[in-house]
Order: sequence, then C-alpha cells, then structure tokens
Amino acid sequence: MAAPTGRMVSAGPREGAQGRHARRFIVGIAAIAALGGALFGYDTGVISGALPFMEGHFGLTSLGEGIITSALLIGAAFGSLIGGRMSDALGRRNSLLWAGAVFIGGALAVALAPDVPFMTVARFVLGLAVGSASVITPLYLSEVAPPHIRGRLVSFNSLMIVSGQLLAYLINAFLAQWAAWRWMLGLAALPAVALFVGLFFVPDTPRWYISKGRQDEAARVLRRTLPAEELPAELARIDHARSLEADARRGGRQQLRTPWIRRLLLAEMFPLKVRGLAMGAAVFVMWLVNFGVALVFPLLLDAVGAGTTFWFFGAMCVLSLVFCKRYAPETKGLALEDLEDELRKAAGAAPAAA
Repeated sequence: MAAPTGRMVSAGPREGAQGRHARRFIVGIAAIAALGGALFGYDTGVISGALPFMEGHFGLTSLGEGIITSALLIGAAFGSLIGGRMSDALGRRNSLLWAGAVFIGGALAVALAPDVPFMTVARFVLGLAVGSASVITPLYLSEVAPPHIRGRLVSFNSLMIVSGQLLAYLINAFLAQWAAWRWMLGLAALPAVALFVGLFFVPDTPRWYISKGRQDEAARVLRRTLPAEELPAELARIDHARSLEADARRGGRQQLRTPWIRRLLLAEMFPLKVRGLAMGAAVFVMWLVNFGVALVFPLLLDAVGAGTTFWFFGAMCVLSLVFCKRYAPETKGLALEDLEDELRKAAGAAPAAA
C-alpha cells in the first residue's frame, strides 16, 4: 500500500459555512473534554484550602496531612496506567466517561468522609479519575483536532487545569469563613456531572476508530473537521500508519524500547498502536513524582525550612527547562503520522511510511 504524500493535513482554517460548522464542532468537543482538565486542576488544588479545617476536625499530624494529600496522587499514578490501557481498548471518549463517573463518586465520597481511613481511600479513588483524565483528555484532543489548531486545543486543556486550580482557591477563600471544607471538596461533583453528560454528545477520535477497523465512523468524524478534498488522503494516511504497525507485529513493550519513544512525553509523539499505553506510562511516572513531593513536602518544611525547600524545587525546574530545550522536538503543523516519521528518522530508524 503506497504511503500518502504531504507533510500537513490542513494548512489552516476553512472559510464559509462549512468552516464555521467545523470550528463549532471542534470547539464543542474541546469544551466538553477539557472539563476533565478543569477537574484535574480543581481536585489537586482544593485540598490546600480544606486541609487546615480537616486538621482540626480529624486531629491530623504533619505525616497525616502528607498521607491524605498524597493519596490522590498515588491514585492518579495508577489511574494514568489504567486510563492509558482503557483508552486503547474502549476508546478515548468511553474512557473519559468512566473517569467522569469516578469523578462524581469520588467528590461525594471525600465530602462525606467520616474519618481519616475513609478519606484516604476516597482520595485514592478520586485520584484514579484524575490520573485517567490527565492521560485521556490531551490524547483525545490531539487526535480529534486538525494539525493547524492541535497545539491550541491541547494548550486549552492546560489552561483549564490551572483554571480549575484557580477556581478551587477562590471557592476555598469564600467558604473558609464558614469552615465549610466538605463543601469545598464536594462541589467538584458539579463539573464532573457536566463532563459525564456532555460526553454522550461527542464522538470518539477518527484514529481510534480506524485502529479498530471502523473506517466509516472515522470518516464521519473527519468529514466534520476537514475539507472534503482532504478526507481521502487523511483516511489513507491514518490507515497506512495503522497497517504498517500491525504488519510489524511489535507489541507495546517492544515499541517502548525504541530510543526516541523513551524520552518523549507529549500526546502527539507516540505511535497510534501504543499511544494510550505510552501516555499512561509517562504520566504514571509524573504522578509518582508528585506523590513523593506531596508526601515529603510538609516534612521538608519542618526539617530544613521553607527557603531551602523551595530552592531545591527551583533547581529541579531549571533542570527540566534544560531537558526540554535540548531534547523536545517541534511538533507545530505536522500530522501525527508525519511526526512519527520525523522522529523515526531522527533516531536512525526506518520511517513508518517507507
């Protein structure tokens, strides 16, 4: 099967009624899916305002505070692995539906927790949803968006994460006068319901449909995001990448041994066959590090003081900046399949579309 040619699927936004309809469709998908990012931000940020009141209610020590805070993060680590696997098996949309249901149940459980063990378990369960959403949401947006706006949509998810954190801080400040920490935690159920209901009105991604042999459904989604003349080439490009991966008979663990995959962390950069698995593995490591930070942060403050603690984390940020500057490739304007070819060439491997 000959590989489709061309480096970009779409050069820019379309004009006319069809273009406006496509933009509304994509913006609607982004608004619904990015609620997962908002919940991610809210549930990780709200604990800072609730914890001082929980300390008095439950009689928490510094270690107890660290355990309750980090329970969500260790749950998120495992949730990222579950979400990555689930998104490959069940689809990006259906996996977000599962995460939305857990967001609802988890928010209500932490709000009603009668004691520390229950709160710890409830925060862990809520973390499963946070971790799943942190993998699936950017994956969903990156696969459904045309190349010329993909970066903006994935960045919009990041904006929703920090917006969720800001909302948590504002609600904390408002409810603090009544020490209403249970309301602080429980209000997260409202956007979770909106996410769960909204997902019934959006499709899955064309790339996932094609990976399951459902070309007709993939074409229906692409028809709403691309000009008609670009549809055959895009379908051929995605199907070609999928068939080459199937012919190679390379499983998830074999793909992850490839050098350029080991160092890449973003939703755009993994092959379709292992995109959910690889994103889950990368985010799993991220949440494990977050868990460690949340667990030791109160202990570090007590042991060495705030100044030394923040200097240490500042140095870690500088090292991360150097890593991104040196190793992270540019993805602007490239179709996901073309990006995979570029990364293979950079690593000295044969391109998928050979």
